Amino acid sequence: LISLGAAALAAALMAATIVRPLRRLQRATEQVAAGNFASRAVIDEGAPEIRGLATSFNTMTEKISTLVERQRSFAGDASHQLRTPLTALRLQLERAAVNIETDPAAARGDIEAASAETERLQRLVEGLLMLARADQGTLATEMIDVADIVTERAAIWAPLADERGVLLTAGGIASLTARAVPGTLEQIVDNYIDNALNAGGPGNEITVSAIGDNGWAEVHVADRGPGMPTDQLQHAFDRFWRASSAGHAGSGLGLAIVRQLAEASGGEVDLVNRNGGGLDACVRLPLA
Repeated sequence: LISLGAAALAAALMAATIVRPLRRLQRATEQVAAGNFASRAVIDEGAPEIRGLATSFNTMTEKISTLVERQRSFAGDASHQLRTPLTALRLQLERAAVNIETDPAAARGDIEAASAETERLQRLVEGLLMLARADQGTLATEMIDVADIVTERAAIWAPLADERGVLLTAGGIASLTARAVPGTLEQIVDNYIDNALNAGGPGNEITVSAIGDNGWAEVHVADRGPGMPTDQLQHAFDRFWRASSAGHAGSGLGLAIVRQLAEASGGEVDLVNRNGGGLDACVRLPLA
């Protein structure tokens, strides 16, 4: 009887050390299922297997919480940003319908304005779709020839820059091989050059370069435009943010897409003012 009692007590204690953490993990699971993504499991009690399970549960909950919050923010921002061009498009078409019989010239102007709003809406939707694809998760990377891509993009943009009276040159491009999501570097360089062209008028100078530094392949697009106030630089890569001096033609998604694409490739982005005026837009990708 003494042996049986001791065995029962030992079994009860062992069961408690196993069941108690599992019950707490069950409660945390129920809270997450109810929408409380702040709930976390205790990871410093129970057997090693239970601790490992709790750690995996917390990692999963953190990822789910991040994805849900990102989707909520994305949906709210998208609905807000789409409302303005849609409203403007509806008003322009309504005015065109009213003027089509009495004032054809005014109706034609309204239709042209509606067409411009349609193009703006298209750019906005394309940017939102690109952000949504980049948010889906980890994307496969491959080795890319940085020098070839940067030289090619600079050559493609050079004629347009020449038409605007801007000097676009590619200099100091080192032979580098990096790892990135296919098409990432092309889109980033295109966005940087497009912003540099729009930032400065005739007489602006844009230099595209690529160097290797501490395990990174750095691509710089530097201009001699007006630059940007320091307090605005930290917001430049935020979604739907536009500088106060910028026009309203942009969607505010370009640099946000740049950062998302760079991070999906394991890289990072940066934007700083240059000595003597202008901006230096940089993207860093891990060397292969």
